[in-house]
Amino acid sequence: MSRDRPSSEVVQRAARVALRLLRTQDHASRADIATAADVSGETVKRALEWLRDKGARVEYVGRLRAWVLHNKEFALPLTDPTVEDLQAVLTAAGLLHELGQEEAASRSRALFDELAQRLADRKGRSFRPDALRVTQTTAVVREPRWMLQFLRAAKRQVLRVSYRSPWKDELIVHTFEPWQVWLHDGVLYVRGHSRTRRDARTFRLANVEHVAPADTGTTRVPVPAEPWGTADPRFGVDEDRPGEAVVRLRGAVARWTHAACWHPSQVDTWIEKGALLERRLRYRSCRELARRLVSVADGLETVEPDELHAEVLRLLQAGLARLSKAGRR
Repeated sequence: MSRDRPSSEVVQRAARVALRLLRTQDHASRADIATAADVSGETVKRALEWLRDKGARVEYVGRLRAWVLHNKEFALPLTDPTVEDLQAVLTAAGLLHELGQEEAASRSRALFDELAQRLADRKGRSFRPDALRVTQTTAVVREPRWMLQFLRAAKRQVLRVSYRSPWKDELIVHTFEPWQVWLHDGVLYVRGHSRTRRDARTFRLANVEHVAPADTGTTRVPVPAEPWGTADPRFGVDEDRPGEAVVRLRGAVARWTHAACWHPSQVDTWIEKGALLERRLRYRSCRELARRLVSVADGLETVEPDELHAEVLRLLQAGLARLSKAGRR
């Protein structure tokens, strides 16, 4: 076994070996790790300290006389990439490309190439960068660099934002303190404080017409602990008659929907196995969820509460009226 004075590189290599052991086994002793990594016990000690500094919850359990890793999902993607890391980076590159962020997508692809090479050096062939294709219905930002401006300015800088509301078709220039950018259903939103409106506002980046630094210094409004409110913003980013939906779908649409996650806390119940599905979920925007329900209208049986039911009918009737009118021309 090597007894040389451990360098930083040797310690990190031993840490990677220790991490692999602790991920795949319930526990591992210092001797187990030392043997697997071909290093001294002192190097193992430093390697475990290095892992803890990186965020691994490694604990020595006396009754086992061994070490245990409590957060099995802990990873070191830059120094010890896995196939899951490659998948994550490649998916990110695809999504960035779809969002029009080509420079960021190129950087993600370059990171993928580097990590893939490291994985191939350790395990043999990984997988090709064209093995995965990502498509997403998106609302593309007019100028890609604006997304980076919002990200850099979040919680620290004031911007002047020219925003055209999709609901009122009016252009307003806001003096804006951005808090956070949210990618929601393929659409980028930014939440922050509008000094112009003296209130919190959410902007859809695709409707932003210009962004520039403001001449008013740094931010001055305290950032809320939950910038988007206490509820998950899915259904929706804009708040409109929030509530809890109970939706029943039948047939192929029900089976298709059962495999789709609309909200992390949704509850699905098969009223008739494989035939009639009941889905319960909370929402913040009645009109946003109604649009989603219109997309599965051919399988809808019932929709509650009444205001959500009415909104779905309103959208369907308005669309049908326009299509019928167009068909008569």
